[in-house]
Amino acid sequence: MTGRFLSALAASLLAAVPATADEAALAAKFGAREAFDGVALSPDGKRISYLNPIRGKGSALVVVDLATGDAKPIMTVSGADYQLRSCDWIKIDRLACRVRVELERSDFTVAAATTIAIDPDGGNRLEIGDDVRWGRSRGGRIISTLPDDPDEILMATNGPWGLTAQRVNARTGKARPTMDEERMVAFYAVDPAGRVRLKGNVRAVETASGGYYVDRRFRYAYRAGAETQWRTLAVADLGANITVDVDGFDESGAALLVLKPHQGKQALFRVAADGSEREELIFAHPDVDVSGIKRIGKYARPVGATYSTDYQHVEYFDAELKKLAASLRKALPGGPTITIVDETWDRTKLLIHAGSDVDPGGYYVYDKATRKLGKLSGTRPDLDGLTLGAMKPVTYTARDGTSIPGYLTLPPGKPDATGLPAIVMPHGGPSARDTWGFDWIAQYFAQLGYAVLQPNYRGSAGYGDAWFQKNGFQSWPTAIGDINDGARWLVAQGIADPKRLAIFGWSYGGYAALQANIVEPDLYKATVAVAPVTDLVALKAEARRYNSRLEQNFIGAGPHVEQGSPARRAAAIKSPVLMFHGTRDLNVDIEQARLMAKALKSAGKTHELIVYDGLEHSLVDNVARTDLLKRSADFLSSNLPR
Repeated sequence: MTGRFLSALAASLLAAVPATADEAALAAKFGAREAFDGVALSPDGKRISYLNPIRGKGSALVVVDLATGDAKPIMTVSGADYQLRSCDWIKIDRLACRVRVELERSDFTVAAATTIAIDPDGGNRLEIGDDVRWGRSRGGRIISTLPDDPDEILMATNGPWGLTAQRVNARTGKARPTMDEERMVAFYAVDPAGRVRLKGNVRAVETASGGYYVDRRFRYAYRAGAETQWRTLAVADLGANITVDVDGFDESGAALLVLKPHQGKQALFRVAADGSEREELIFAHPDVDVSGIKRIGKYARPVGATYSTDYQHVEYFDAELKKLAASLRKALPGGPTITIVDETWDRTKLLIHAGSDVDPGGYYVYDKATRKLGKLSGTRPDLDGLTLGAMKPVTYTARDGTSIPGYLTLPPGKPDATGLPAIVMPHGGPSARDTWGFDWIAQYFAQLGYAVLQPNYRGSAGYGDAWFQKNGFQSWPTAIGDINDGARWLVAQGIADPKRLAIFGWSYGGYAALQANIVEPDLYKATVAVAPVTDLVALKAEARRYNSRLEQNFIGAGPHVEQGSPARRAAAIKSPVLMFHGTRDLNVDIEQARLMAKALKSAGKTHELIVYDGLEHSLVDNVARTDLLKRSADFLSSNLPR
């Protein structure tokens, strides 16, 4: 089987976006979703599965026989009411897919999920776990594939007040409880033997009106060995940047792997699960947080700790994998980031992803016996042959002397360009950070000749508590100041023409783009905000409506709320504003963009709001994303002098 074959199949399933000009065609190339996404290796290594986009928000689940190259779409989901989010092998001859469902309530919409099991040939398709049509928006999650059982898996399903664990026949859907429902349990986890020995409980607090809210405490409990009683391990603070996060058991089942604060950063510890709870520090980085644990294979064995400095890293516990990843990085062109995605149950074959800033990435199967690496396909075949702009880690100095990290992408072939039109592109979140690698928006604008700066301003996650501060909303003066200092750095370095400086952001990045103009109205000449938060007062009121104390606490109280609401200070904005928003955005309600548009109109400001009917926060639709890119390019071209 060849990568060319898979790319051809992907192209045949995906409806082409008509282009009448080079720029429209370029927008279509970058606006296209990944054609080879969510790749999974079957437990015996004979097949792979992947998700391929189809029209609108839809996706097709494709299974490929690695010996013959035969590829077959076995399930398609239109995306109108259901969206395929992920599919994995749960048995050698059985897959399970997580499907997002939107449920209409009397006055709002909630996101739900269900699990669908299916054979590799598309047969015996059935929903397992909870039936979301009855209003259960959580549960039905797979806790363990129980790889030593030919038919059953372990799932967490919903009761009226919490979860219960059930053994579910993945071929018939028949379920049998393995434990009683527990009140306010949010998740269960198993040890390598498949025994439920870890759980997490939220705490509900009753209000004077008879309702309740979930407070910030999250209790982890475990069972020591064969014990039946639960022992409290730790209580996490859901409102904190760095807190206790119990990932699960180690390969032996004798200890738990726990992420927790250590010298102001998040570090990885091994904690004995025998009742003694002895701690051992496994890995810590002095500058950044440990972000997670890499697990692969039959029993989801932990093989490494993940973290990001200027680049993304895995600190492998497994010496063989560590050596292999280093060797592959040297062997493949461009020294890409190597990710070991999964392994077969007998550990003889590995699924590998390799990608970089100038390579959207591709998937490979590595055979340990033959030491051969076979490429399956690139993730974005539409971009094959296109030279991309290098993403360079940079630092600049904020007004208070703090060194701010970020990434600078220049147009291809212009490593030392000066006097360019430039875009500052703050990331979303705000509890997130940008990392080195392919970015479809930054690369699109680089193709058009823009320099793109992506700052990891204070308020970004991943750099420890001191960097996070109170968060990007409560500490918005610092976050926005860092973003604007990045714009001035571009000009001071001669990279950017100050008359051709713009800002583009999505979600919190959209908020930052608008608020940056209020803080310094003369800095940017054009502003693009996608799915932006615009009114913190309204956001708190909306959270109150759904009784979300966590969100209210995240925004906080005080003068910063109104002063940090762009929709309440629209008169200060001087640059023209272009906004985009989907009507079914459950992360940031479209009313936020409408409030901003109304405020800009009242203030007599140049603006436009583009509404995408039926789309959610990420605008998972090729046509919409293409339209967003092309409209943004036209808007910037019209408002930045040549």
